[in-house]
Amino acid sequence: MTLLTSLVKAGYKQNVKEKLQGESGQRRTVGSIGVSAIVFNSGAEGSIQKTLTTLHKQTFTDFETIIVNQSLDDDGLKSLIKDWPQTVVMRSEGGIGFGRACNLAAQSALGKYLLFLDTNAWLNETAVNELVEALESEPGAGIAGPLILNANGSLQSIGMNINQFGRPRANRVPFEADTELIDNVFFVPGSVLMIEKQLFNSLNGFDELYVRGLEDADLCWRARLLGKKIVVNPWSIAYFDPGENRDGDSYLRHRNSLRMIIKNYGACKALSGGANFVRGTVVKSFTSLLYLKPGVFYQYWRALFWNLAILPDSMRQRRRVQRRRRLNDKSVLKHILIDDEKNSDFTSDRAA
Repeated sequence: MTLLTSLVKAGYKQNVKEKLQGESGQRRTVGSIGVSAIVFNSGAEGSIQKTLTTLHKQTFTDFETIIVNQSLDDDGLKSLIKDWPQTVVMRSEGGIGFGRACNLAAQSALGKYLLFLDTNAWLNETAVNELVEALESEPGAGIAGPLILNANGSLQSIGMNINQFGRPRANRVPFEADTELIDNVFFVPGSVLMIEKQLFNSLNGFDELYVRGLEDADLCWRARLLGKKIVVNPWSIAYFDPGENRDGDSYLRHRNSLRMIIKNYGACKALSGGANFVRGTVVKSFTSLLYLKPGVFYQYWRALFWNLAILPDSMRQRRRVQRRRRLNDKSVLKHILIDDEKNSDFTSDRAA
């Protein structure tokens, strides 16, 4: 699989050199910058300019910007560098996915905190500062996210929750006007997510087998097992336009939900939850045929067979997670919604 390449032109390499060296010419170290903003550009035309504009209007100025590009051609990259000369642009020559692209970009990041930002997201002027404040002021906070609005200003989510089978649910529970932090959510969307780099490295970053679906929920679950809090600062505001749901999103979330259960639950809960997940999947797959939805039937079974093929890797990852966990399932389950799976199907809430 193609890795992120070095910058494609000499001018881009110069950007990297300037990034790694301070004014004295000495190599800068991790933590010498407050925040590394990693912007994943997967192909939304024009939206990256709006994202970068709002990012560079932040009241918080101690940050660097790393763009992981998968859509712009060489001319587009040149134009981007001209418009934003202080950014570092990395190009992926293949569709390596959100998780792997962000993991590789994070390796060169110099910030104490990592801010993952989708090109369909844009921020209010104090968003970054409020997220940094949340992580630094709340004891035990490991990951922070903003209140997310739709493009028209309506509420999209105040963090995200999952049910017992790993299905995402947008949190829209109202909060008091004097609320400073919200910590009753299970995860924050990867479209705007801030995490301390040291914690991100200790978690081995995003699970790279999750292709644009639930990487964020899995990362937050593993951070929670280490005893870290997941918080939303409602005074940090982001706008996010998910666009049209892409084909296969439901399949990806469904297959990744089962992988999350296998990896992150304790032994008893993983066995019972996994068995119930598979049983429910089989029942709903045949029910979909009764409703003349063969495409849904295919997605269910494709997700199950993918997990069967990848089971050895899931078990390896599980052993690593379970060895390091500090909290039991009881502590985690109080943050998980209990849904009636008989009446639920693929969620329409996007979680990446």
